[in-house]
Amino acid sequence: MYSIEYFKYLFKSKKYLLLIIALVTLLNVFIDSKEASIVLQSLLSAGLLFVLPIMVFYYVHDKKAVDAFFSIPVSRKEMLITNMVFIVSTIAIPQLLSMIVYGIFKGISLGSVVLYCLEALLAICAIASFNSMLFLLANNIIDGIIVIGAYTFLPLSLLITLDTFLRTFVAGINSFKLSFIGYLSPIFMGFDVISEYLRKGQHFINHNIALIIVLIVSAVVLYRNYVNRKVERANTLTTKLATYPLIMTIYLFMVLLLLSTAYGFSYVGLDGTIHFIKDQIVLYIVLFAIFVSAYFIYKRQLSFNYKLPILFIVAALITLLFAQSAKTTRGFGLSDKYIKNEPHTQYSVNLWQDKNYGGSNNKVIDYFAKKLDYTPSYINVNVFVGVERTRVEISQKCLDFLEKTRLAAIDYYYSNDKDYSDSVGNMYVESKQNKDLETYSYTLKGVDLDELMSLVNEPYVTISVQTDKAEYSVDKNGELIVTYLYE
Repeated sequence: MYSIEYFKYLFKSKKYLLLIIALVTLLNVFIDSKEASIVLQSLLSAGLLFVLPIMVFYYVHDKKAVDAFFSIPVSRKEMLITNMVFIVSTIAIPQLLSMIVYGIFKGISLGSVVLYCLEALLAICAIASFNSMLFLLANNIIDGIIVIGAYTFLPLSLLITLDTFLRTFVAGINSFKLSFIGYLSPIFMGFDVISEYLRKGQHFINHNIALIIVLIVSAVVLYRNYVNRKVERANTLTTKLATYPLIMTIYLFMVLLLLSTAYGFSYVGLDGTIHFIKDQIVLYIVLFAIFVSAYFIYKRQLSFNYKLPILFIVAALITLLFAQSAKTTRGFGLSDKYIKNEPHTQYSVNLWQDKNYGGSNNKVIDYFAKKLDYTPSYINVNVFVGVERTRVEISQKCLDFLEKTRLAAIDYYYSNDKDYSDSVGNMYVESKQNKDLETYSYTLKGVDLDELMSLVNEPYVTISVQTDKAEYSVDKNGELIVTYLYE
């Protein structure tokens, strides 16, 4: 199960690296700022989790070295276990030492320190197994590094793609619940453990379960790719489905999905689609060139396959159809999924107009000019409903008006003929019905100003007005009271 002699060999062959790790760890321990110490140690551990699997398993990709290593009187199973013990212990011992020192200086209870250390050890084991598995999926060192990098950045790329797509096609929502993507990134979950330790925060049970799953799956795949590995694979083309074919396809769809976010609401129907493709043709050509180049790297030769343009065209059409579906279904119905008529939500409506800028819509200026003894060149109207950071009961009259205004703003967002230069302002909503704060923002095409001003008689409603000459508050009779007069 484990070879002491082989472990001694690994220790001797990496003695200079181990010496550097020991020196850096000692320097970190004696840093005055213990928070900085543990952060620096965690960054060192993160780097080693990527470097050590490559350094320890490099020989499986070397034709001469793999014959020599696999011929020593140690079974492959023992070699694999010894390699992983060496990698994990090299990283875990300094990391856990820094966490223990931090816990002592901060007066954290022994039980908490032990529990966090166990979570950190689990994360180190999971990430080390995951990266080692990815490296062994390939057949040469370069491909192994590329595969590790591609899968490491995949969750972040997916997060950026989904967030951009949803912000484009879902009206109003400012924050999307995409935290589940974190479960696809072992390194992210590992840093969460350190972050919570520094904050003395909660323990993420779901993270631990996810890390256990990553560890088990990675260990099984790693075992099969090492113990049953054919030495003939060394330094050959990497052809496994989970490597280049899958990676190239996933990244292609993600980039095409990002491109489709430009397929906005001004492109309507078949003519609009054709016009969009013409507008973005250069980007599509550049992306196809990158896709083909990746294929050349994969094959290690300038060979062209007729399947490439077919796959690219099909992927482009699928993402455009997906974007079109998002437009026609109001963001797959997500725009209407907010909590309706929630009396504890805070609302703010901000209206502004400037005669010297913007479109031809001056209805807000014209409306308030009747209440003033002059026509302002610009005007800002700020309406706040609720009490900041406090949950209060908003009247039904306010809720009815705000819901009507909100629905009109969503309709405006999905209209094909909208012109934001004629908009009159924004509407902001903060809802804390659940544990997490949910925020929304909408562009307003128009507002019933009489109904808006009538809300001043409702509880928890404040209205203020600013013009080029003065600042005003609105009293219970709807009259503008000067609060500040500009010189």
